[in-house]
Amino acid sequence: MTPENKIILTKRFKSFLWRLGGIVAIAVLRANSGL
Repeated sequence: MTPENKIILTKRFKSFLWRLGGIVAIAVLRANSGL
């Protein structure tokens, strides 16, 4: 695995985590406001 590929994979993984975290945060906020 070349360093370039590792950097691209890391960036992709981080953006995926950010997206996932955002979706979870929105779901939690909606659930809390729905109570």
